[in-house]
Amino acid sequence: MKKKIVMLLMITSIFSCTEIDSRSVSSISNPIKKDNIIGNWILVSSHSELSPESNLDSATKCEKKSILNFNKDGSVTGTVFTNLSNKNCHEEEVNSTWKNNSNIDYTIDGSVVDIIFQENNSSFTISCGINVDMCLFKIPHSINTFNKL
Repeated sequence: MKKKIVMLLMITSIFSCTEIDSRSVSSISNPIKKDNIIGNWILVSSHSELSPESNLDSATKCEKKSILNFNKDGSVTGTVFTNLSNKNCHEEEVNSTWKNNSNIDYTIDGSVVDIIFQENNSSFTISCGINVDMCLFKIPHSINTFNKL
């Protein structure tokens, strides 16, 4: 009788360990997907959508100091630099929100923009179209490219 009780306890403990192990394995094999945009990004170039044949980078040295921080909580912080009449470098703090709507459609401060990731998700372009308020430098029809810091 004693042997049967010990055997029953051993079998029960094996099954309970197997159940715990299978839950651990499934959580490792199916991690929660992290959005690629989360992180710190620096502006590297800006181009016009209206003249796609032009490879000229219109971002100034001042504007390329712009940094955006896309946070896990859906906030965007950072600093955007702009040239005012090509004279002074103007600094503006960013305090916005973001949401991933689908593969490339994001909502930033209520405006839908296209964000396309490249180079193993270490770079992205944001296409502003006619949405002047969302475009970093208030230039409509622009494509801004950022690299991850």
